[in-house]
Amino acid sequence: MTHTNQTTSAQTFASVCEYWIKTFIEEQKLPTPTNTTSQIVISELSQVTKLAPNTYDSIAIFGVLNQASDFDGLLVSLKNSLKPGGYLLADASSIAPSLEAKQSVWGLSTVAAQYAFEKHFDPKNLVVKGFGNVLVGKYILEEKPFSELTEQERNFFDPYFPILTCIKATK
Repeated sequence: MTHTNQTTSAQTFASVCEYWIKTFIEEQKLPTPTNTTSQIVISELSQVTKLAPNTYDSIAIFGVLNQASDFDGLLVSLKNSLKPGGYLLADASSIAPSLEAKQSVWGLSTVAAQYAFEKHFDPKNLVVKGFGNVLVGKYILEEKPFSELTEQERNFFDPYFPILTCIKATK
């Protein structure tokens, strides 16, 4: 089913994630992630193996945690690459349009993200927040534009039907 403006479910999902990631960054009072000598934005898992230890003040990894075949190994590598006091900013989807199962190995709810990250980061240094609800999921699957939802509909969080989980983990 395609909506009249030809929005695809992937485009709707991308706009949903961008909106919620921006919201999370603003709530945490963090600077917008950029690639500099002390910050890196990771968009492919292959970049993680090339990270030097104790190098980054911040690492942002968006849209790729769900693809990790060795999730614990990934978190160890990311944590090792942070300087003491540095932070990891990440997201993980619970719903994602995918034609190939191998593209999305994990779906992380807030509870699952808290559990996974607590194995590697002090729980006092973790912020895990979920976003989404059934209505947003319906819009994604029906390929409707996220912009058609009201702010209240976009921002309502239903812990039983999360769409995206955002994580800030400080070393």
